[in-house]
Amino acid sequence: MDPAAIAERIINDVAQVKPKEIVLIEADPLDQQMVEELFIAAGKRGASPFVRLSWPNLQRRWLQSVPE
Repeated sequence: MDPAAIAERIINDVAQVKPKEIVLIEADPLDQQMVEELFIAAGKRGASPFVRLSWPNLQRRWLQSVPE
């Protein structure tokens, strides 16, 4: 399957995104192609997609460096 078809299936069938919903797509920057496809698929459903990129090293440093 191509990434666009996978994204459509995730958004439509798995997440069952509805119009006017806010969709947060959190991913590693290396997954850019899939993030783009999910973003477009959510938009086609009338949702408001947002992307949050997360670097594994940055998350680890955050947990180790920032007080609770």
